[in-house]
Amino acid sequence: MRSNSFLGSLVVVLGEYDLTGDIEKLKPVAKPVKRMVVHRDYNPNTFENDIALLELTSPFEVQPHVVPICLPDFDTSDYVGKTAYVAGWGELSYGMFRKINQLFYT
Repeated sequence: MRSNSFLGSLVVVLGEYDLTGDIEKLKPVAKPVKRMVVHRDYNPNTFENDIALLELTSPFEVQPHVVPICLPDFDTSDYVGKTAYVAGWGELSYGMFRKINQLFYT
């Protein structure tokens, strides 16, 4: 868990696609973060398990460009070898810095 001063400045922007400017037809929505849960095995030196869950201070309205992600049902299934999809603006691989301005989905 992070400090309250850090959480007080953390904002999630929903519906953003291109970081280069205000070019989207549908406007992004900013929401403050209430709580952040970082993966218990996160390693800041290697960025392994670099993922966290963010709880927003209030619900967001589903819109054509703002929708929740799909998560698998909670059970004891083994997901090894299954296809997964991710989206974001971060690095494409460890150690390869490349500024990503448009949402990358794979």
